Amino acid sequence: PFSLIVQYLLKPLLRYLVEVPLDECGERQIFHATSSRYPSSSQSTSSSATTTTENNNNNNNTALAPLPPSVTVASSIDGTPGGGCYLPDEKSESAKSGTGKLMTGYRKKSMPEK
Repeated sequence: PFSLIVQYLLKPLLRYLVEVPLDECGERQIFHATSSRYPSSSQSTSSSATTTTENNNNNNNTALAPLPPSVTVASSIDGTPGGGCYLPDEKSESAKSGTGKLMTGYRKKSMPEK
């Protein structure tokens, strides 16, 4: 009986609450790959990572979509703006402040090599 509850009640409910549709997932990946909000670390070091005007005028970012004046460059997983490695949340905002500690813990456990 419990397996039937999980299969027919909990799985569909969780899928509805958590799952991101395939099309939306692809759209988000394209946005993150082409937005000046998420520059690579080499692009952000050649200009000020916190000012959008300089990033928009940077020759290295010509292939990226420009940022509106009210939007700043996202913070990377180590907390630096424009660090090149990002962990955006479900609204494409920078991850919460504790994420850097989490990622540091993963690195200490050699997670990238596993």
